Amino acid sequence: MKNTLTFLVSMQYSDVEGNQLYYPEIKANLTRAIDTARLNGALSDDDTAADELTVHTKSIDSRAPKQFSVSIAYSALEDTLINPDECRERLYNAIESARQNGGLTSSSVCAEDLIVTLQRNDVSAGTYFGGEDIDVDADSLVLIPSDYLVEDNLSLDRPSAPFTHIIPKGKVAAYAGSFGEWVPIVIH
Repeated sequence: MKNTLTFLVSMQYSDVEGNQLYYPEIKANLTRAIDTARLNGALSDDDTAADELTVHTKSIDSRAPKQFSVSIAYSALEDTLINPDECRERLYNAIESARQNGGLTSSSVCAEDLIVTLQRNDVSAGTYFGGEDIDVDADSLVLIPSDYLVEDNLSLDRPSAPFTHIIPKGKVAAYAGSFGEWVPIVIH
């Protein structure tokens, strides 16, 4: 299974010598610190692998914390779903360690007040009917009884249960389609 988790990483940067901050260097330092942690296994556990990393600058307002959108593609090594809270904690610890060890700063730039929040949890899946490959936000998923598939009645009026990253026997993950129906999926 593959998840792409997108995090918002915020830090307050200050120049101790009063010089202008150089944002490409700040982004490069952050990217290098996260990628080093990824390559050394600090973003993974026994059940997951952190495969790909992208970092985009979200905010460079000099009065606000610097914000970066960090997306990491994870692959589950077993047939399990990724725990996004554990991944967020590992990312926070990796960035905080780099910050404390000077990996996010230079001789004149100081990084403080780290905040890491989960923005999106995309799951790679295929539609149950037709097998179309899609990425769907896990927060938009629910569980429906697999009986709904046989009855061919997937109306949103039918009861559903919250999706908790576990698909019990007799249930199917689904999201609300644009025509007022549940769209069942098979998670890859």
